[in-house]
Order: sequence, then structure tokens, then C-alpha cells
Amino acid sequence: MIEINNFKFNNIDFHMVKTDKYKTVTGIVSLVKPLNKEDFTYYSLLNRLIGSSSKNYPTKKELSNKMFELYDCIAYMSTSYSYKTVNNLFVFQSVNDKYLNKKNVVKDCVNLLKEIMFNPLLTNEAFDEKNFYEEVRSLENDIKNIYNNKKKYSFRKLMEHMAPNDIISVSTLGDLNILKEITPKSLYDFYLDILNNSWVNIGIIGDVSKEEVENYFNDFHINSCKYDDLHFFPSIVNFKDDVIEAKESQDIVQAKLMIGFRFDIDYQSKYYIPLILFNAMYGGMFGSSLFMTIRERYSLTYDISSELIINKKLLLVSCGVDGKNVDKTSDLVIRELENYKTGNIDSKILNIAKEFLINDLKEMEDSPFGSLSFQLENIINNRPSTNQIIDKIKDVTINDIIEVSKLIKLDTIFTLLPGGNDE
Repeated sequence: MIEINNFKFNNIDFHMVKTDKYKTVTGIVSLVKPLNKEDFTYYSLLNRLIGSSSKNYPTKKELSNKMFELYDCIAYMSTSYSYKTVNNLFVFQSVNDKYLNKKNVVKDCVNLLKEIMFNPLLTNEAFDEKNFYEEVRSLENDIKNIYNNKKKYSFRKLMEHMAPNDIISVSTLGDLNILKEITPKSLYDFYLDILNNSWVNIGIIGDVSKEEVENYFNDFHINSCKYDDLHFFPSIVNFKDDVIEAKESQDIVQAKLMIGFRFDIDYQSKYYIPLILFNAMYGGMFGSSLFMTIRERYSLTYDISSELIINKKLLLVSCGVDGKNVDKTSDLVIRELENYKTGNIDSKILNIAKEFLINDLKEMEDSPFGSLSFQLENIINNRPSTNQIIDKIKDVTINDIIEVSKLIKLDTIFTLLPGGNDE
């Protein structure tokens, strides 16, 4: 039995899903605000600092020991991005008191999350320098190591060529030049701005009552300001007349091929559901058209896949391939899209894709965090619910797939080739 209750408490929007499906209580405090290019580096650093220590638990070990005491509860911060909008998630998960011989375990876990949020380890109104510079060094190494991860590096280069002046070209890990300018004080000021100037939503899922939730958050006071103009998607999609083809050589064994396509479809479009089905059929699942053609029929690559980045209105195809087969592989990727546009589609693959996506959605609901975060995103982004998506998936026809495939336009091809070392 599932009961959904949306209510306001302490001037904050609560979204509660009461269910006895899980033995845990999971909560997400969501802080949404506009996003700028330079912000990514700050958020990368914050995600390493917040949740690694606090005023009353000044080391990772002490904080970890406290979570262990609370029956291995979880409390942390993470960040997700949707075009020019950022969502800072403060997450907790605790065993429900109903399954323990101890009271207030869930409330203690929520209190630990509040400790992490509102009492970070500070010195003179700035983040503790020791922890700060330790995380700066770690982030600096991760940013530099993008070069060594050839798939991530190729993706970044593709984005830079597709939209050099757009926010989508910026690495979510951050920028070394910006990182050098951040101080313990400037990062703390940035964090305070998040706490004071975000749209706040709190989601709870588990076998708890509204009264219990209000008890958990009775002393939770934070300003919530809802923005009228949050940009979750590009408002204008610039389709190119000529395809960009870019290549780079490095000292690698296998070429990395990245092909970027654009579309102008968002969650409210009638083509949204056909689009996610098209992606599954085209390259988003085992047995997809790209997999069966390029791997199975022509044996050009071990693995090939397509991926939707809906909040950037992009579809990406990626694979590793022998350098001498790059042109043939990219031609086949493009030809497979043309087959969809002309209706040369096996109806069996549509039925397989429907089953694949419906099973994915149902499996997601087996995870309390997955289910809750999806429902919160539905509210924040005005996205269809799980049941609405499943119902619409069942109704999609081959003609719908043909229509949506015609809205997908080739934009950029980037290839990282063997042959030299440009580092």
C-alpha cells in the first residue's frame, strides 16, 4: 500500500511516500538554484568536503563511526545538473525504528544529516584549511587524470566542438584555473549562498507517518525561494548545416569514436517517450540496432552504445574501434539512423525495447533512493510519473519511432586516433 502526501511544513515543500515496501526510511533534502559555468569547480570541491567531517565529528573516521553506531545509516551530499540548473541533494537513509529494539534511530540519522549540512568543520568562518587543501589536491589530480581516461577525454572534446560557448562544454569536475582561485573562505561563502538562496524540497519514503516526519524536521529552518525561470533544457537548439569532424592523435592502441546528435525534445514534448524508446532500439540496450550491425554483423568493435543526455538535448554514440575502421564505423552509425527515418525497422526490436524500459523503471522502484529521487525530479522538472511513462511506452508505435528519428540531426564527429602523443 502506497500513500503519497504533499504538504508544507516550516515553509518547505514536503513530498512523502508512505510505504511498507522497505525496511528503511530514506530522505532527500533538495536545494535547487541556477547554475553558471564557473560553479562546477565549487560544487566538485563541496561534494568532497561536505559529509567528510563536521564540527562535532572533525575527521572522516569519527563521522564514519557515528554512522556505524546508527546501524550503518547513510548521510551525504551529492550534486546533479540539468543544463543551467543545479540540484544539491543532502541524502539520509536509516533502518526504520519499527525493525529495531531502539527508538529515535531515524531521528538521530536526520540529526546527523543536519549536522553535516549546518555545522561543517570551520576555522574563522572558513572551511578548515587542512581538509580543504587535502580535497583540493584530490580534485586537482582527478581533473588532470581526465586525459588518461580516453573515453571521458573524448567526451569532453566532443562537447567542446559541439558547443564551445555553451555551458554543456564545461567539465562537471571543474577547471584547474578556477580551482587555484578558490579559498576556504570563498568556498564557504559559496556554500552559504546555497543554503540561503535555493528552492528547497524534502522527499521522504518509508513506513512513517506525517507526524513522524514533522518531528524529524521540527527544528529544520532554512530559507526556500522558488525561482520563476530555471533552465532545465536549452531553449534554443542550433542545428548545424554542416557536420563538424574533428580528430586528435595520441599514444593509444585503439581509436575512440564519439558521434553527437541534437534534438529539440524535452519532458513535455509528445516525442519524449518515443525518443527514449528510439534510443534503446538504436544503441541503448543489448541487441540494439548498432550492436547487431556494427559488432555482430561487421565485427568492427567489441562494444558500441548510444546515450541520451536529455537535459542537453543530445544523443551520443560511442565506441572503441581500430583506427583503420573509424570511417566505416561512423558511416554505419549514420546509415542506421537513416534506416529508422525511412521506416526500415524490425517491429520485434520495438517490443524488446518496451519490455527493457518498463523493467528498468520497475527495478528502479525497488530502490528507495532511486524511487524517491525520480519522484522528486518529476516534481521539480515537471516530468511524467513512472506510471505515466509506462502507460505511454505501451502505446508507442513504429510510426512514432519513425517520426522521432527524423527529429534527430547529426552534429559532430570526434575521433581520438592512435599515432602520437599530444600531452
